[in-house]
Amino acid sequence: MNYINKFIFSNNFLNRILIVLISLIIITYPSGPFLPDLFLVISVLIFFFVLIKKKLTKYVFNHYTLFFFIFYLYIIINSFFAILPKVSLISSGFYFRFYLFSMVIWYLLDEEKKFKKIIFWVLLAIVLFVNIDTIWQYFNTKDLFGFESQQHRLSGPFDEELIVGSYLSKMVPLLIALNYLNKFKNYILISGILILSGITVFLSGERVAFGMILAFLFFFFAITFNGQNKKIITINTLIFVMSIMSILLTDKSRFNRMIVYPVCAINIDYFSLFGCKVNNVPTSSDSDKIKRPVFFSEAHEGHAKAAMKMFLDEPIFGKGNKMFRYHCNDPKFKNQFSCTTHPHNLLAQVLAELGLIGFIFLLIVLYKIYKSLIINLINKHKFDFEFKIASLCINFLLVQLFFLFTPSGQFFNNYLSIIYFLTIGFYLKIERKSYYNV
Repeated sequence: MNYINKFIFSNNFLNRILIVLISLIIITYPSGPFLPDLFLVISVLIFFFVLIKKKLTKYVFNHYTLFFFIFYLYIIINSFFAILPKVSLISSGFYFRFYLFSMVIWYLLDEEKKFKKIIFWVLLAIVLFVNIDTIWQYFNTKDLFGFESQQHRLSGPFDEELIVGSYLSKMVPLLIALNYLNKFKNYILISGILILSGITVFLSGERVAFGMILAFLFFFFAITFNGQNKKIITINTLIFVMSIMSILLTDKSRFNRMIVYPVCAINIDYFSLFGCKVNNVPTSSDSDKIKRPVFFSEAHEGHAKAAMKMFLDEPIFGKGNKMFRYHCNDPKFKNQFSCTTHPHNLLAQVLAELGLIGFIFLLIVLYKIYKSLIINLINKHKFDFEFKIASLCINFLLVQLFFLFTPSGQFFNNYLSIIYFLTIGFYLKIERKSYYNV
């Protein structure tokens, strides 16, 4: 019995369980939020036991933990003053689990050399599967699970959740970072997956996600452009451009979704090249009177206007976490497009729900991210090439995750938070190595 107890509670056994749980989070992510969140909670509970058992003070006593603790304390207190405290507290009360999840990633990167290799191969398999499944859905209207596409939108294995493009645009940069952290010499494979994912995201009909993965594609090719890779980059770029052009020329629905609709929705068809009224792009009844561009669409601009009015009504503390949906019908904030679950923009959500204090926290995060990116771009010889590329990929992904000027998901959403803090976990390890070389 003593032997069994020693085996179960040994560091190696618990670490392996944690690796399995992290792998399961990645594998089950397309199935919906329940399973990955369940595995996340289990991993956090096990890590908490390991934290106490091994007295791992460096994961507790550092400026990252202090920053998160102050932020967490703020959103908890803020929730008590929301119009529906219980609803707000459901979201903010257990939010700490995501930061603990990022520490699990950091801990495993420190303690288990095989962890980053295992996660690379698991993530590679899932990314390839999501690509194949989504492309299959494009050509057959149903994916491998029988999930149907929705007109000009694809969901792949995510069923009714139209986030396959968003998922790939976030996971592919992380996959490439892991490739370089492992010092794998497979540039053709990872650049090919980047091109394939870019095409899949375009087919998905998610315009913001396509813009994100396109930006990362150019960034990645720019930082890896050298004599050895020039030919591969040139060929891949030609394949990508020709593929996108072929889709646009042969698929009218994709052309309308990715080109016509955004031009008309933003109201920049000044020369009537696309005949927006003829294409029946959804607009308000007086859209022809608007002589200026709008923020992505009249609906997005309506959400943002309502959020800014909420901010001006409670500028210091905001309305409380996840309270936008409960205030959007208030006559003080209401407009034709005001009501939705969240403002669909990170900056608007933070200002409306967390006020200026929440905005200060966001500014600190942005300062740290951009500072790290600039430092990694400038320091050419401090670390080896592979670590530098991995760092830049993580930095650039965080820039995209916290980008303020495009539509975005609900920041406190469990599903999205898993990706945020998975990336932050790798960032914590990379930053520590950058400053302390450990």
